[in-house]
Amino acid sequence: MLPFLLLKGSLIGLSLSIPMGPTGILCLRYSIVRGRSFGIASGLGIAFAEASCGALTAIGLANLTSFIENNYIWLKLIGSLFLFYFGLITIKSSKKEEKEKAVVQKSYFYVFLTMFILTLTNPLTLLSFVAIFSAFSIDTLENDPIAIGHLAMGVFAGSISWWVIVSSSSSYFLGKIKSSAAKKLNKLSGYLIVIAAVLSFTWTLKFLIL
Repeated sequence: MLPFLLLKGSLIGLSLSIPMGPTGILCLRYSIVRGRSFGIASGLGIAFAEASCGALTAIGLANLTSFIENNYIWLKLIGSLFLFYFGLITIKSSKKEEKEKAVVQKSYFYVFLTMFILTLTNPLTLLSFVAIFSAFSIDTLENDPIAIGHLAMGVFAGSISWWVIVSSSSSYFLGKIKSSAAKKLNKLSGYLIVIAAVLSFTWTLKFLIL
């Protein structure tokens, strides 16, 4: 039972991480511009958030679904605003390489925390877990903390495995691209995130007004 839950969790974490959304773009950006360690730090933030969502979903599937449905618009608006803010920060962060290196030791936790919050504040993350739990025939495990722990560990393992692969492969380009190209990539990823945030916010606000 428990090894099977661990395996199921790994498959769930992997399947939810592969689609490339805003957080995936950021992970690629960190890996290429800042290096493999920053890519893994961002992947850890995503993996911890997904493991947390998996545990929350397992604890109360029905209650969680009801909460998301009742607060979906507000959760989406908050997530969009945070994504917009981080997109602006990303655009403005195209400074000299020396300045980036000077804050390397101070930035890992910031990268981890930012990706954790971005993933956790996206209601689609929780909704994805609700849907995929149904597909994997996983019922609520609120009375079995050991089973919840195994499932969450599996989700984390599957998710971080994917982000380690992404970070390791994309960081290959670090040092092979010119500084000007790296700055352009940095700005491009920032603009893509801002556009995604604006579209998400506008779409959600339309439903709130109507």
